Amino acid sequence: MKVFISMFIVIFMESVLNKQCGDTSTFCWDGDTCCQIYDTDYGCCPYENAVCCSDKKHCCPQGKICNMELLICERDIVNEISSLNHLAFLNDEIKNLFWSLLIN
Repeated sequence: MKVFISMFIVIFMESVLNKQCGDTSTFCWDGDTCCQIYDTDYGCCPYENAVCCSDKKHCCPQGKICNMELLICERDIVNEISSLNHLAFLNDEIKNLFWSLLIN
């Protein structure tokens, strides 16, 4: 009976912990992100597609950046501003008016 329970636990864990990290010995839950925590070791961040912080101890949700001075996750303003490049103008008159207002 103990062998059956042990096999069941191993099979269950392998089916749930199906994301293998870069060190080949660490597995994370589905929906977690593998983050390097030492030169050769990995850990699991509880956010999907997370941002791994440079201190190798913390992580932030997707779309955020690590502020290591305050130890918080912040909005990624740079990427938000770069997405403004996708704005479309209706015609050249509106575009010229917009730019003249910015310059003046």
